Amino acid sequence: MSISQDLAELVHGADIEALPSVGLDRARRAIYDCLACVLAGHGADPSRAVQSGMAISGGTGPVPVLGTDLTLAPGPAAFANGTAAHALDFDDNFVPGLTHASAVMVPTLISAASLGQDVTLGDLLAAYCAGLEVQAQIGRRMQPDHYAQGWHSTTTIGAVGAAAAAARLLRANVDEILAAMSIASSTAGGSKLQFGTPLKPAHAGLAARNGVTAACLAKSGLRGQAEFIEGDWGMIDLFGGPKAEPSDIESGRWAIETDGLWVKRFPCCGAAHKALDCIVDLCRQQPLNLDDVAQVTAFLPQMLADNLRFDVPKDASEARFSFSYPAALLIANDHLSLEDFTDREVCRSEIKAHLPKFTRQVVPTHSPTADSVQVEIALRSGRRLSHAVTFVAGSPEKPLDRQAMQRKVEDCLDFGGTADHEYWLSSLLDLGLDADIGDWLSRRPASGSPAVARIAAPTPTEAV
Repeated sequence: MSISQDLAELVHGADIEALPSVGLDRARRAIYDCLACVLAGHGADPSRAVQSGMAISGGTGPVPVLGTDLTLAPGPAAFANGTAAHALDFDDNFVPGLTHASAVMVPTLISAASLGQDVTLGDLLAAYCAGLEVQAQIGRRMQPDHYAQGWHSTTTIGAVGAAAAAARLLRANVDEILAAMSIASSTAGGSKLQFGTPLKPAHAGLAARNGVTAACLAKSGLRGQAEFIEGDWGMIDLFGGPKAEPSDIESGRWAIETDGLWVKRFPCCGAAHKALDCIVDLCRQQPLNLDDVAQVTAFLPQMLADNLRFDVPKDASEARFSFSYPAALLIANDHLSLEDFTDREVCRSEIKAHLPKFTRQVVPTHSPTADSVQVEIALRSGRRLSHAVTFVAGSPEKPLDRQAMQRKVEDCLDFGGTADHEYWLSSLLDLGLDADIGDWLSRRPASGSPAVARIAAPTPTEAV
């Protein structure tokens, strides 16, 4: 069998009995984390634009756009919820795929759950793990070449994983799962050129919409090329990566167990996080203020340095793809919150005056996701501080503790004006595997129209 066929078989066989308990726990917590990000980001400008556009072009339906009073058809709702999940760049990363895995799959599964009957939490977790496995298996054959060429893997590899997850939740057979993934591969696109623009978070929404739509089309009989991964003009050919042998799907342990997910503790691009962890550790060794600092240098792999190209960001979107801005804030305030990544805060002159002190230096590496990142701080006193980080905070090797996770969720709900969702969201952690997901979704608090006053663009007097 081909890689594509093997993956379809793997997804079809995914069930609670086949998955390790640690994987199920990680999947549950990934969904919890992602929903908090949705509830934080529903009022961001990209989210509002997608909500309005989908209401016009996609029509109403049964699926809630979380944090709002809007309900849409499954595809448009997945687009809206996926955009909100990624709008503030606080959602998780998945290293094998180099994707924002949950921001694509959780909105996809919420929409797919509305199309079936008696969808349990166990069904949801199994489908999530299956979709993640697809992202891992394709990612291992295409990365890091695919991402380094400029493709946003969340929109390409992520869409195929989302289609597999949705098809699994819809109880598709093997042929239908294979068709769903093949259809989704034909929707794959999205350039890293859009990093730092409002379109970038919509990439996650596009992948979610494409995933649930592909599953529905496959269930309705649409078919595509079976060998969509490894065949001539398949994903590996078109998008980059080494050629794989016809059938080399790994068996046994699942990616949710072996790789896990990286839950963010900072609301900005993951490319900066190891360097920011260095800043935190150095400030713990010696309390600093920005006036003490002469220069800060982050030594980064090329791929990470390229993502952090906004050394003097003009707005919140660019600030999320900066090393200098969050690093300066960490030294000044000892923490980062979602409120720090608003246009108003980014334009504050107190921080901007220090940004030229912060520089990026590229170091040669063969493994941009696994190697350590080093930061050096030169003080005006002449003293030099240096620290390196290999495992980022929030990774399976260094998970966020309960207190840090609680702070993140509280920050999300406070920023999104959805503090009344805290009990409902937390109840997900205690649901039994046989709990009905539709019933759980129906018990969320009523939401009014989202307010965006806190995320609005700066007035002319505030702009630079």
